[in-house]
Amino acid sequence: RLPVPEPTAEELAYIQPLLADTAFTERLRRNRARLLGQLVSMRRLANSIARCLSPLDDFCAPALRVPGSKDVAPWWTRRDDAVLLVGVYKHGSRGVEEIIADSHLPFSQPLATGGSGEAGGSKGDGDGDGDGDG
Repeated sequence: RLPVPEPTAEELAYIQPLLADTAFTERLRRNRARLLGQLVSMRRLANSIARCLSPLDDFCAPALRVPGSKDVAPWWTRRDDAVLLVGVYKHGSRGVEEIIADSHLPFSQPLATGGSGEAGGSKGDGDGDGDGDG
């Protein structure tokens, strides 16, 4: 069983009114399986990253690729998977813009900000080698 941290007084002050809101508690009840899965995943990620002396250097993402599936981008590597997971740990699973803007996250290529799905910046010439020659 995973240890559950005690909430701070500030966290309790934020949470208690939410728990009194019947619409909020109903949403929690309806989505409990998905939310619990997300909490367990984030806890596992936090535990894995916490074991690293320097997460950006030491953390290795598990192999998640399914044979026959398409890659995110031709230049995307397993190292980028690890960096993305560190970004999720640091900024949260909804912190997409913060992850993209975080200059401390060393992705292989700059990430696009407009939802185009392609790398931004001068290195993203489309052929994945980063030389700018297309």
